[in-house]
Amino acid sequence: MDATQIASISPRLDAADERELARLIEAGVFAGHALEQDQSPCGASAEELRQVVAHGELAWQKFFEGNISLVRCVVARWVPVTHPDSEDLVHEGCMGLVEAIMRFDHTLGWRFSTLAWYLVSQQVAIAAVGNRSCGSGTVAHARRVARIERARSRASASRGAPVSDREVADLVGRSVEAVRRDLGQARRVEADQDILEQTIPDERPVHDVSFLSELADQERRVLELNFGIRNGRAQTLVQIAEHMGMSVSAVSRLKQRALRRGRALVHAELAA
Repeated sequence: MDATQIASISPRLDAADERELARLIEAGVFAGHALEQDQSPCGASAEELRQVVAHGELAWQKFFEGNISLVRCVVARWVPVTHPDSEDLVHEGCMGLVEAIMRFDHTLGWRFSTLAWYLVSQQVAIAAVGNRSCGSGTVAHARRVARIERARSRASASRGAPVSDREVADLVGRSVEAVRRDLGQARRVEADQDILEQTIPDERPVHDVSFLSELADQERRVLELNFGIRNGRAQTLVQIAEHMGMSVSAVSRLKQRALRRGRALVHAELAA
């Protein structure tokens, strides 16, 4: 089940729900620690502690699923739902959501969304810049480009026809020169990054490659060739494309997707 399906069937949480789930999660973490240390707080048996842990895990799942719609809302501010990077950005946003759940302090009286919106937005923004979803080199520039493209997309959809740069500039309250400058910079950044990525092998050291076995065959193969993991000879994306009989852009997408999934797997293992 993907994030869209989860968001469509998961009930929204109110403030009382958030406090109760947060208390159950905290109790579960405490009980799990007690079991690991072979302790019996308040005379609780091991079976009672395991039940508290189970309730905490269920509360975590409900808390997470109840806020998936927030993640999708943040991602929609960057790219349309139909954008090829949309699901990848949702995945990155979910990592921010996990961090928000871990840091949420229900005793302060704040709504969870206050913290979650900030952390999810930061995670999605960094990912959008990193995988060139917005063709930008900085988060600030990426935000401006995302706002421009979002305004253009909505106006085009409502009108049923293309929208000019001048009309978009009016919609976002900026000069047409500023809009064109941001869009032009985005295209230059993306073109420069493509040229570098395609013609220079990635020789950065890769210390933890245990996640490779969890990737799809093509994703694993691209990383192995690009980083020279098996034989120590790193290849460029152009060379990999020729070797695998694919386009360079397809190989680039495979690499970016593999790195994001690998990072998520490593983070999940560390958090376990």
